[in-house]
Amino acid sequence: MAKKLLKERFKQLAGIKPLYEQVICDTSTSSACAIKWFQNPNATWASNYINTHSCNPPRTYNYAAHQLYNQALQILQNNPQTINFPSMTFNAVGSGWHDIWGVANQSIPNQQQRQQFIMKMAKAKYAQCQKAICNC
Repeated sequence: MAKKLLKERFKQLAGIKPLYEQVICDTSTSSACAIKWFQNPNATWASNYINTHSCNPPRTYNYAAHQLYNQALQILQNNPQTINFPSMTFNAVGSGWHDIWGVANQSIPNQQQRQQFIMKMAKAKYAQCQKAICNC
């Protein structure tokens, strides 16, 4: 019994979590985050992003989680038709890519700006999701 306790204590000190506490960090196009935030995770623009970013440098999720999110909000703020801006439906629990597209289609008349908003916000929300699930 003491040997087992010492082994567990060593794992704790080394930062090794028991299997039941370990989280699987899926960085594929079929991950829960990819399916939730990209209408089509296999689209070139989405899959390129998914396949080239992770918790580890050089391309981490930090830039998208903060900068792309703010850039997307700026696009939205620059459009007078913006609906429900203070809370945004895609920040609610249970939201996903359909909410990003809904806000874009109802608020941004310019197609190029609409596409930029969708791509930036989808990448930002995916990055935020991955950071939470992968604990990075």
